[in-house]
Amino acid sequence: MARAAAGMLFTDRGRVLLVQNSYKTDWNLPGGIINLGETPTQAAAREVEEELGFYRMPRRLLVVDNVVVPSGELLVVYVFNGGELDTNRIRIDNDEIIGWEWCDTKQVFEKTPTAPIFRNRILHALGCVPSGGRPKYLENGDYPERHGTRHRYLKGCGCPPCAKANSVYVRDYRRQAARKPSSR
Repeated sequence: MARAAAGMLFTDRGRVLLVQNSYKTDWNLPGGIINLGETPTQAAAREVEEELGFYRMPRRLLVVDNVVVPSGELLVVYVFNGGELDTNRIRIDNDEIIGWEWCDTKQVFEKTPTAPIFRNRILHALGCVPSGGRPKYLENGDYPERHGTRHRYLKGCGCPPCAKANSVYVRDYRRQAARKPSSR
């Protein structure tokens, strides 16, 4: 049996709005499980209203991610573009949601240390906003045709997780090369 969830990506000058749930250590996008009889867009709008205190219908679909959870069940996650946001409208309940913050790419990595699937999904969705192109299809947070079921950071791949990993790899490689004594 499959379950489904929907979330919304809000942006501000290249940053993304993340929320801190009271029951998770990693931060995530506003969103949650789709209730019986709801469409993904209705669920995303309801979750934003419950978690942030205002109603917003999602704009464009950015990502569909099929995630196999530890129980073996399939979770289909829809991420929609919520657009820009006036933060004066945010009213969290301090029960389910205990914090929110605008995060750049580096902060997304810092706030999702144990959830690479969340992180990759957020970064893929963020990369989709300016392009205005078709939604991205992911499996477990990654492109299935490039990465298979586990993320293997590929040289030359342009997705945000690979670009970040490749820049770290190049930087570490240069450091190691600088430390090696010359063989001349």
